Amino acid sequence: MSTAQMGVGWFAAGLLVAGTASTMGLLVVGRMVQGFGSGLLSVALYVGRGGPG
Repeated sequence: MSTAQMGVGWFAAGLLVAGTASTMGLLVVGRMVQGFGSGLLSVALYVGRGGPG
């Protein structure tokens, strides 16, 4: 499993948690997981294309 795929998976899991959250705390946790997945995806795409420029 590639880093990009893991990023999408983490983001999707966070999306489900945040989308079904019944409390503010659960919403915050879901958004944190989304942020982690988004960070993984950004790094995978940045490194995959060879860095800046």
